Amino acid sequence: MPDVPAGAADAFSQAVARAIEDAKSAAGLTTRDLIKRSGLSANYYYRRARGELPFTTNDMSALAAACGLTVGDLWARAQADIGPSGKSAGQVIAERLEKLLTVARAQFPRIDVPATLLSSDVARETQLTASHWQAVVDGDLSAVSVEQRAAVATFFGVPEEYLTSVEVSDLVDDIDARLDVQAAFAQTDARGISSRGPGGTPASLRALARAIRESNRRGQ
Repeated sequence: MPDVPAGAADAFSQAVARAIEDAKSAAGLTTRDLIKRSGLSANYYYRRARGELPFTTNDMSALAAACGLTVGDLWARAQADIGPSGKSAGQVIAERLEKLLTVARAQFPRIDVPATLLSSDVARETQLTASHWQAVVDGDLSAVSVEQRAAVATFFGVPEEYLTSVEVSDLVDDIDARLDVQAAFAQTDARGISSRGPGGTPASLRALARAIRESNRRGQ
């Protein structure tokens, strides 16, 4: 098992801190209880809990034991909170949302997309507010329910899975590839693009997107 990298806490180290916080709550412990049981000093613990520095595997082992878990349990929970390429779940969802926004703004340039979303039926039904929207844009999923993210996906016409799960299923991969092509077309000021985009495999669609962007650069 690799050690958590030294220096400022990265996305995975922050996921570790969240896993520790969740484990503490599940065990019914206060922060003071956890610090006492783990043998860490308060200052040492708080700096890492705030994300200023990463917890080491030794820290994780002590904290896991204090919560009645193994270090492997904590590691797995933190890993589950991390999306592809070591990005946090919030970063993954925020990047997907940015793709949806890019395409929607290109297709409907006269419409304020976020404002239209927030005044929609799906937003009212899930009590989605401007602060919730901004939280998703910023990658802070702790402030937004799964139902609210599903509502955003419904508004943009994509399956709920696209904004509620960080797993890269075949469906998500296909949506990503189609959005890449549509975003590339948007950069050429093309209009009238089908909402489903052109057909093809995700790999061929991404190749098409690269070709469109390269052609656009050469034409500038």
